[in-house]
Amino acid sequence: MAFCLTSLRPFLFLGEADRYLEYVLFPQFLLITMSGYAFPFFYWMAGYEILLYGIFVAGFVYQYSQKAKDLPEFEEMVSFIRSEESIHRILPIYINDAIQIAYESGKGIAHFPGNFRERFFPLQEFLFFYDKVYPFPNENLRVLMERYGYEAIYFSQKDILKAEQYNLKYDLRDWIVLFSNSKYNVLKPK
Repeated sequence: MAFCLTSLRPFLFLGEADRYLEYVLFPQFLLITMSGYAFPFFYWMAGYEILLYGIFVAGFVYQYSQKAKDLPEFEEMVSFIRSEESIHRILPIYINDAIQIAYESGKGIAHFPGNFRERFFPLQEFLFFYDKVYPFPNENLRVLMERYGYEAIYFSQKDILKAEQYNLKYDLRDWIVLFSNSKYNVLKPK
């Protein structure tokens, strides 16, 4: 109920993270405990809270344990990007790790978060940038790179497979490979 309420327009100022469901578990538990009607309803609600919290924790641990498997290859790519003097701005095929790459490499990266502001980037430009499906950039990567001043692109094979699910076909056959390992690639146009 709390999540539904905070998803209404007047509460959107809270931001996405403030509206996540897991933040309402502990306050619900406290309210039930403080009420005078704690027994026997308390045991059912405590079980519900513990079960729901366990599901969230299990999902979180599973998701990040899968990401941890790719960490050595990811670090290898970030190290290359950080040390490459010719790369100042990077265009990701999928924005999954964009913030982490920008943070660790110190390089500029194309990333449009959920709190997009039109005053910083016109909506028409945004719709051109993400022509078909957000968060996958326009299929004509060369035009984007020239228009916005990117020197390289990066992607993983998972990113390309996700793009293909949305019928996006990136033609990267004649691009120059700057870096490649078993998971990630950094390319630039000829």
